[in-house]
Amino acid sequence: MPQDHRTRLDEWRKQHMPASRIGARVDAEEKARQIVAQHLGALSAGDVLGAFDQLNVDGTPGAGIRFGLLLAQPNYNKMIAELGVLNEWISRLWNAEESAAPALVDEFEKLRPLKGATGQFASIVLYLRKPDRFAPWVRPLDRAVQIERGDTSLGFQTYAEFNAAAREMRLRYALHPQELDAISPEAFVGKPADAWWVNQGDTYQAAKALGSIWAPAKNQNGQTFFFWDNVSKVKRGDLVFHYAAGSLRAVSKAASDGFSSEKVIGGGKWPSGGWRVDMEYHEFARPVPIAEIGPVIAKLKLTKGPISSNGKANQGYLFKLSSEAVERICAAVGNDRALTAVGLPPDPRPWLLGVARTDFTGHAGEAGLCMDETLVTRFLASLLARRFLLLTGLSGSGKTKLAQALAQWMDAGAAAAGGAAGDAAAAERPEKGQRLEDGFVWRVEPYHLDQERVMFSREFTDEPFKTPDALAPEDILVLLDGKTEVKARLRRTSNSSPQIYSLKGIMAWLGNLGVGSFFRVRFLEPRTGFRNVLSFERLDAPPQRDPCYALVAVGANWTSKEDLLGYPDALTPGVFRAKPALELLLRAAQDEARAYFLILDEMNLSHVERYFSDFLSAMESGEAIALHDDDERQTESGTPVPASLRVPENLFVIGTVNVDETTYLFSPKVLDRANVIEFRADADAVSGFLSSPVEVDLDRLAGRGAEYAGAFVEAAGQRLGAEVDLDAAVKNKLKAELEVLFAVLADHEAEFGFRTAKDIARFVHFFLRLQGDGDAAADADGLFALAMDAVVMQKILPRMHGSKRKLGPVLRGLGELCAAEPAPAAGASLSRPDRARLAAAGKPAEGSPFLQTLDDLLRACRTASSTPSAPALRYPMSFEKIVRMLRKLDRDGFASFAEA
Repeated sequence: MPQDHRTRLDEWRKQHMPASRIGARVDAEEKARQIVAQHLGALSAGDVLGAFDQLNVDGTPGAGIRFGLLLAQPNYNKMIAELGVLNEWISRLWNAEESAAPALVDEFEKLRPLKGATGQFASIVLYLRKPDRFAPWVRPLDRAVQIERGDTSLGFQTYAEFNAAAREMRLRYALHPQELDAISPEAFVGKPADAWWVNQGDTYQAAKALGSIWAPAKNQNGQTFFFWDNVSKVKRGDLVFHYAAGSLRAVSKAASDGFSSEKVIGGGKWPSGGWRVDMEYHEFARPVPIAEIGPVIAKLKLTKGPISSNGKANQGYLFKLSSEAVERICAAVGNDRALTAVGLPPDPRPWLLGVARTDFTGHAGEAGLCMDETLVTRFLASLLARRFLLLTGLSGSGKTKLAQALAQWMDAGAAAAGGAAGDAAAAERPEKGQRLEDGFVWRVEPYHLDQERVMFSREFTDEPFKTPDALAPEDILVLLDGKTEVKARLRRTSNSSPQIYSLKGIMAWLGNLGVGSFFRVRFLEPRTGFRNVLSFERLDAPPQRDPCYALVAVGANWTSKEDLLGYPDALTPGVFRAKPALELLLRAAQDEARAYFLILDEMNLSHVERYFSDFLSAMESGEAIALHDDDERQTESGTPVPASLRVPENLFVIGTVNVDETTYLFSPKVLDRANVIEFRADADAVSGFLSSPVEVDLDRLAGRGAEYAGAFVEAAGQRLGAEVDLDAAVKNKLKAELEVLFAVLADHEAEFGFRTAKDIARFVHFFLRLQGDGDAAADADGLFALAMDAVVMQKILPRMHGSKRKLGPVLRGLGELCAAEPAPAAGASLSRPDRARLAAAGKPAEGSPFLQTLDDLLRACRTASSTPSAPALRYPMSFEKIVRMLRKLDRDGFASFAEA
């Protein structure tokens, strides 16, 4: 036990764990325990609320009580809505044998039987039952226990492991059970540096030359503000991001604590006394415009943050940033020496990819497309590793929907009238807030729709509005484009701030037109019953942008590239009959910063090589595709078509594959140039869907991930060995794993080549990066094994097809490899004798049918997963697929990946 751990924890206890708090918690928990024990199995909503109230004693933010807040609104409402399920699980947890109870927590986490509750809730029930035997499984405590043990992994995989480690730590430091939930990683590693955002305006250059920031303590009237007082709270080592003239321009590390100082910048604008921090400025090679970073930070909804809900910089001086805000700023800045100079990671882009994965998974779920996070990670990593991906499997399992979802989510043009499209055309319209002869210009902002109200600046509304009582709401009449009349409510919320008027009756109309729409607002003559009559008249409609994706249904009669791309019209000189795929390519070539997606639906309805081989070769080689032999050709809409065209590097191709008697298998040439993800619908997934069936509404995804499209294109374009390079530890382990895999395949003449090895390295890199925590941390907690499992499933097994005599030996060898217990964490791979055994697995052992052995092992792993002695699989997903292929091989004498 490091001595500094003891010292830091003692300091932490003094600050966060006073004896009075512990006593209050013991009493409160006993009351909650009595409520549960007295009404066990028949808890009413009132009983549950009473127990929760006790657990929330002293549970205010900052008091160190973490799990109490998990049981507050709105989770409470969701749980009591299913009171029967809630009672059932509380009873099971309360009555379980102590040795079996941890497995129930893991089961609860996996099944999620209760809305609003995770495995954390189940662990809290056990803690309430026996505080000295069970610990609450909350994330800060999980990380703290890992750090105290000297472990760098992301967290414990099971509650049993976590609980044992937490109890050991509690006994080692003689902690009360009631102290555990207040412990966070800072208790052992110290408080991390804070980060700040400073608005400097015209003082930026002077402050940079001086090497400091400064703010007055009070203004001329003796008033102070939190954003001035924040300067006094800065500590040595804190990070400060500098904003001026519409962009983030620099980052610095505080060289001093905030200290009292006479005025050093600002001229005669402020009183002399104030606060100062000394620092060295490191300017960014490319300043980040507020239009780029503002909306990203606005989504975080920081309390007293630097960015307003509409993505603009708030008025004020120094604002505190969260760690999530710092990650997003770093991602926007990119690989800049300024970040490295202050100790931030030199490659921040992976953070943004991890954020994108999380946001896409969540947004897709909101649209009714619920996908496992690991599947989403495989999907995104596959596209980043190679811009051609095949989705195969059961018809109706969501293959095409997933491809469409990503394309629409990243499509900046899908927001139609809003956001970037509106901003791009704003220069052609009157400016927002501009006075007109009979009114003023107003623009729909995101916060208008979010808050369901319309806000006007006081300078435009003080005189025209007839409001004798400033705070009294009244009915007004609104004319929409001079036609539709809507009654609304008008209310002046404050006399001392810009006026806000609530016009909820028009929100649906504005929402349909979209963020970025411009209007002329006029005040009309009063009418009977209405002293105030407003007219909203749409100015020019924002330009529509063509979508960044095309869904192309492959025809059963396709025989050449002309079916995919089009052809020169022999009867009409100068005209090229372009297909949707070519139109998409032409748009992508002119818009390199956006991600474009070509989705080929039912790709194997025709022989893929006949219509796609030229395209596929061009993607691989970088050579151009020949389109025609003329000097000039153009599409029917007038778009020029060059004689040849390279496949743009911002184009991603996703093909869907259904397998039946009307389709064709893919050749090795195609499979070798793609990742293949199989879609299946297991019983649990179907049961979950039938419990709450919903329609998929992809329109809800439109443009919500457009901010990540640039990072996606940039990452996919990174070259192996240059921008893409694995952590040394991961690289060594990957090399060892691939050597084993290659040995198994080579013995059966099924080895892979350099292209596949490169694709595997890129896939593992992006799979780990999408987790958002870097290679080394990901390797330590089993994510590397998930990545390798996906490698075997997506790059190796799809190439497997053939007869029982040809395919059986290699499948059995791979089966043994995937079934082998994982290598120890400290070891690189299997031993040489193991390699020899796997490579020689050409036939089943006499008297022990190999297929039956694999079936038994698979069944044991499925049914005994909660048993400590259950068999472990090296690559479980691939192993199960191999068993399915071997069953088919045994039954039919022939098998392929696509048919299993």
